[in-house]
Amino acid sequence: MGWSQSIDHPRTQVDFDSLVVADAFSKEQAAKFGSLVIQDLGGRMKPANTFSSELLRKVSKSDMYKGLDSNQVLLSILNAPVVWYNIPIIYLKRGNDSIRAITGVEAKAKYASLGSFFDATGVYKLSSQLESAYRAAIPNQFQKDFIEVDKRVNLLYSALEGKVLRIFPIPEDENNKWVSFPEIEEANFKGTDSLYVRNVLPLYFQSLRAGKASNDSQQATELLESLTGFQKRYGAEVMPSEDRIATEILYNKYDIFKKLYSWYLYVGLLFFIILLVQIFKDSKAIRVSITFFKASIVFLFLLHTAGLIARWYISGHAPWSDAYESMIYVAWATMFFGLAFGRKSNLTMAATTFVAAMILMIAHWNWMDPAIANLQPVLDSYWLMIHGAVIVGSYGPFALSMVIGIVALLLILLTTKKNKGRMGFEYKRIDHHQRTLAYRRINYVDHRKFPWRYVGQRKLGSLLGLGSKRNMGFNQHHDLFLCDPYATHPST
Repeated sequence: MGWSQSIDHPRTQVDFDSLVVADAFSKEQAAKFGSLVIQDLGGRMKPANTFSSELLRKVSKSDMYKGLDSNQVLLSILNAPVVWYNIPIIYLKRGNDSIRAITGVEAKAKYASLGSFFDATGVYKLSSQLESAYRAAIPNQFQKDFIEVDKRVNLLYSALEGKVLRIFPIPEDENNKWVSFPEIEEANFKGTDSLYVRNVLPLYFQSLRAGKASNDSQQATELLESLTGFQKRYGAEVMPSEDRIATEILYNKYDIFKKLYSWYLYVGLLFFIILLVQIFKDSKAIRVSITFFKASIVFLFLLHTAGLIARWYISGHAPWSDAYESMIYVAWATMFFGLAFGRKSNLTMAATTFVAAMILMIAHWNWMDPAIANLQPVLDSYWLMIHGAVIVGSYGPFALSMVIGIVALLLILLTTKKNKGRMGFEYKRIDHHQRTLAYRRINYVDHRKFPWRYVGQRKLGSLLGLGSKRNMGFNQHHDLFLCDPYATHPST
């Protein structure tokens, strides 16, 4: 084996899975390699652990492979890329049999190897289908499946090539560019630096193998420390601090937002069921359960907040700069307003938790990338950050209003003569929250400073003749939010 960047196409019948597990390096040594700083294609500095986590999750849809964590998988790939060319690790979505037929894997196979996507001459088997898929203005689901698989293939192939592991900073480069082992020739290192970058990785993997056999990894650790020193010597200007690296590794390990949506879902649904049971039959056990669920929801919200803070600290910018971050922030805002307005209504708190779970679930669908990226220059503005926080966060009260409305309708449907008093009490509290949210949204802007709120009253109402006073109904605005929902209608 050994350090190699060439990829052959072996076709012998070998149990590659057992070979990978047998040759895997220890988790401790792999974790040390995972803390090594690399530069991604977008210029962001991050630990190798981040790339290994993204690689395994995106390619295989899993956090582990045969008991190996992402750091161990990355080390194994770099140590023996030929073996991983034959490992069935690329996830195949259910329902698209065409991909399986083209690659030659079994009809029910869940994974395919990288080698199955190339024929004996090295031609990519999906090329014809991908050509039409990428040309389509709006790809259909069949074409989207091919595009998704192609992205996984390219990501794994780039890892096998080793070009994504940009760990060598170019001395005195004005753009602070880092290069990978296969790109050393292009970087034009000189003198002892050239000798070092050409030999440090081969020596490191040689020491790893020797250390595995002798149960002594001291030499490999020293070589890794020397590589870190080389990075600090020439790339200190862009290297993240050790605390930031440690925080990002913990963030990758716990993947808090992916777990939160299931926790929110379970707690919210169970809490809602307990509250419905309480309406019909109350007891001490139910009240204790309610206290437990309320504490659990607060605890999950604190975890959510900690996750946002960690992401902000790692990236160096506010966590609402892309689609994924906007979704997790909207979920946080929804929970925040749900807790704020749900202090006197447990049903509001339970329903809000369920909606937050749905928002986080959508955030983890395939079309959203949870990877942390550098902030785009056009978004690098303090006031734009404030603007984004207010605008995106405002979806929280809107989502909460929807939830309260649905819960109110459900209470109306469940109202009987026996529980009319209890239902009316809950409904009145929920309705109060709903009107408070709506009133604050409509009156958020001071019309004396921002007259655009009255465009409908002054222009559209008279133009279209809408409303009894041709002012789009604004004359009813005050009465609408002061009306009593339990008052008798004049016609009755």
